[in-house]
Amino acid sequence: MNSARPKVSIVLPTYNHLRFLPRAVACALDQTSMDFELIIVNDGSTDDTRAWLDNLQHPNVRIFHQQNRGFVAAVNFGIQQSLGEYLSWMSADNRCARYFVEAFVAALGIGNAQHLAAYAKSDFACRLSKCGFKADALALLGSVLEAAASDEMLRPLINTVGLCLLSDVEPVSFVSEALAKNAKLSAEATDACIDVVNTIAELMKAGGSVELLSIEASSRLLALEKPKVFSFLAWKENSSHLPVRGI
Repeated sequence: MNSARPKVSIVLPTYNHLRFLPRAVACALDQTSMDFELIIVNDGSTDDTRAWLDNLQHPNVRIFHQQNRGFVAAVNFGIQQSLGEYLSWMSADNRCARYFVEAFVAALGIGNAQHLAAYAKSDFACRLSKCGFKADALALLGSVLEAAASDEMLRPLINTVGLCLLSDVEPVSFVSEALAKNAKLSAEATDACIDVVNTIAELMKAGGSVELLSIEASSRLLALEKPKVFSFLAWKENSSHLPVRGI
């Protein structure tokens, strides 16, 4: 692995999955952006996984062998070894799209496609909320509302109202607080956004559903196809709280 700190760490745990592993590794390394490390954790495989990994040489790959401790322990070990600013993981029997790393970075607002950042972050927040990270998702949407231009607001507003209602947070108050920090918006645009929030909230409440949060038809994060892996926010701020639990 190169000495420079990678932007993204991808953890790939494996146990007796040699029949799938080469293809998973190949697609993980075939990315449009190479600013990442692939951490492969061999969780005590009894097939020929260790021998295959010992012959694998790539500057973006780091390999660890350990006794069999189970999937969760393998993922958490990989997380503990990660060097990147941001973190994701994939299974040994899955594949990821070629644009996965690039889209992941753009979704966090650290890529070159800044004009897509508001949409990408909004899509990313939807996926966070579906996996139980509602507070993180709402914080991410709040940051979008604080920085987005008026022509980027509609989708984040829809997602924010939906997640507020799911989280028992009053949407108008939440959005108003975020928009008050947005220097790009005129007073008229801010008022228009608040009107939109009120309308969306009333429509959702009248329909008895907040499924608008799940709409992905115009997803910028998943522009070509649905990746086979889920990305979530890095746990770097507090390494004692690992994101993967025994399930």
